[in-house]
Amino acid sequence: MIRTLLSSLLVTSVACAMAQPYAIGNTARNWYDAVRMRDVPAELHYPALADGDDQPAAAGAFPCWCWGMAS
Repeated sequence: MIRTLLSSLLVTSVACAMAQPYAIGNTARNWYDAVRMRDVPAELHYPALADGDDQPAAAGAFPCWCWGMAS
């Protein structure tokens, strides 16, 4: 039990030490799917120069994470 707790603490500490202090930008987009004749809404959250809506993106290469939601 203690070994598992210490291992988890070590992994969490390393992940936090590697985290970057970027602000979070937000934007909403709507794409049109002509095949299905419907709008496809999307919310984008990205590393930015300042917090808030439609802020300039931070320079650099970042991973992309995508989540889908059925409606």
